[in-house]
Amino acid sequence: MVATHENARLAQRLIEATCLKQGIGPHQITIHADRGAPMRSKLLVELYADLCIGVSHSRPRVSNDNPFSEAQFRTFKYRPEFPDRFGSLEHGRSVSRDLFAWYNDDHHHSGLSYLTPADVHYGRAATVLEVDGCSVKLTNLDKPFWPELGIKKGDLLQYYADVSPWLLPHLRDRAMVMKRYPHGAAGEFFFMKRAPTPRPDWIMAMISRLEESLPRVWSSASRRLKGKSSNRMGGIRMA
Repeated sequence: MVATHENARLAQRLIEATCLKQGIGPHQITIHADRGAPMRSKLLVELYADLCIGVSHSRPRVSNDNPFSEAQFRTFKYRPEFPDRFGSLEHGRSVSRDLFAWYNDDHHHSGLSYLTPADVHYGRAATVLEVDGCSVKLTNLDKPFWPELGIKKGDLLQYYADVSPWLLPHLRDRAMVMKRYPHGAAGEFFFMKRAPTPRPDWIMAMISRLEESLPRVWSSASRRLKGKSSNRMGGIRMA
């Protein structure tokens, strides 16, 4: 919501509409707010009671606050399309609408293991593969990589599993830089040069001579997987 001012009525409308849109049930969320008059108003107190929403005015000194809310504002401010000033309310809403869509659906957040906020929010990020005691999260397996051929991300990963007995010996103890295609092989790509943080303890990082500040990623699991005759995904335990 973008408005010219803040008040309790606007806050009530935003919270009520959001709960309805996202299907939030009773006792499902807690809202951490500041101690401003709108957030402590009678309208919101009654709304919280009606919707069974927990409330705290101790933000940000709580363990279950959303750490990405404040980071979002900083990300917006440093986007090239963010203006020095908004010319009008309509201008502000137009710019914000595009930025919100980009942040939620296209921005691969380093603090979310380079997933988009929408992937995490809608639970599209939780398929876990177990390989020789190592847990690997797989996401968006139905994403089209080559739409004209009907090949999806899951198909590509299955192919990697099929050829791993021949592929892994050549990758053993080699550093790698990931080239990621968020919108499929025909779309735009970016190089993921930084090792994700946090990362599993079986993924090790090294410093490149050319770019000493960027840790490269390699997997010690390749050594354990060497010589496996069958790595079909169907035979690997899915959690």
